[in-house]
Amino acid sequence: MSKLPLLLAIPLLLVSCISKPPQASALPTHQQVAMRYENPTPSQLLDYCTQKGGKYEVWTDKEDGSKHTFCMLPQGYGCDPEQFFKGSCGLE
Repeated sequence: MSKLPLLLAIPLLLVSCISKPPQASALPTHQQVAMRYENPTPSQLLDYCTQKGGKYEVWTDKEDGSKHTFCMLPQGYGCDPEQFFKGSCGLE
């Protein structure tokens, strides 16, 4: 069996393992990070709720059909996920 394919593959693997540092434009600015905290995405709210031991639930209002989300905590009560994320409701 020829060793040539193996000899050609090794440099390709080494080149693919070398990583470049991130470009400055790829990193978020302080303003973008602050905005993300002030306006968290639904997936951030879900992740934070479950990391803190809660269960993310969506309830439907029987009267008007509107949907409301809650982070149900182990203590037996629920909080608005965004308020829980910002620390104004929840574990104390």
